Amino acid sequence: MNNVSPFQTGSKYGVILALISILITVILYVTGMLTNPSISMISGLFFMIIFIIVTVLAIRSHKLIQNGYLTLGKGFLVGILTSLIASIIIMIFYYVLYAFIDPDLMEAQLQMTEEMLENMGFMTDDQIEMAMDDTRSKASLLRNSLNNLWLVCCGGVVSLIAGLVLKNEPLQDNTL
Repeated sequence: MNNVSPFQTGSKYGVILALISILITVILYVTGMLTNPSISMISGLFFMIIFIIVTVLAIRSHKLIQNGYLTLGKGFLVGILTSLIASIIIMIFYYVLYAFIDPDLMEAQLQMTEEMLENMGFMTDDQIEMAMDDTRSKASLLRNSLNNLWLVCCGGVVSLIAGLVLKNEPLQDNTL
């Protein structure tokens, strides 16, 4: 059995996941669709699908490297590492995007959120105003970047499910 570290597999797939996410964000930014509410929701869903696929592929790849054997713990570890590394890289990218590339982008996204709330029609103007004041007071460059750590939590859930489905431990030889 090959003894490849879960860190190697998780790192490789974490970088791949981060690059895919960054590419999607850059495409949306360049086309001006990053502040489009409909596109924003669709791209978020699209990213979650890609996130699940890449995490499962990472765990499956590690299983193949290990000659078809995978413990739940190793599968879980590969998935968590994949999501953690992707999250850190994406967090750095968003920090650079909001701090240096387009410092006005956060305000544009806040305005998009306000327009979405107004169009939904289930909140009064005062409720929308209060919600946006609260959101603006909590919106900071660092906090916005740290929000990407939710990927690690999602990665834990996906890793646990994928690890349970893909686990295949070698049989123990108990003969004396």
